[in-house]
Amino acid sequence: MRGITILLALLFASSAAAADLPYPPQSRWNTLQRLTLQPSFKPSTNWIKKAQQLQETGKCKFTGKQPGLSQVEIPFVLLVSPKGGVQSVKVGETGCPELETYVGQVVRRFGPAQIVRPKGAPPYWRQSRFVAGWRD
Repeated sequence: MRGITILLALLFASSAAAADLPYPPQSRWNTLQRLTLQPSFKPSTNWIKKAQQLQETGKCKFTGKQPGLSQVEIPFVLLVSPKGGVQSVKVGETGCPELETYVGQVVRRFGPAQIVRPKGAPPYWRQSRFVAGWRD
């Protein structure tokens, strides 16, 4: 029984340690390995609709490189579990906190059906971004 207690304590400690890892600084996100998604993954466009709604209501402003075009790029990092689940997410600052929160919620729902299991030694920090543009 003592061996089982120690094993459970070690498992708890290792999972707690992973959850307590500090986020990499945003200035270094581009040095992290890119998030690999399953080939069958079909991204939802709901976050783009949310961005358009926030712009239309004046809550957020997105500008494009050309007149009449809005563009948004939302970087994020996530800590991926060995089985491809999401342990933690941090969304980069875009000047639109409501959209950042929404994108964080979308990414937190990713799992093994969307994410390719990481290889190598943990921690499995991965970086990616959502990018979209539309005509005003």
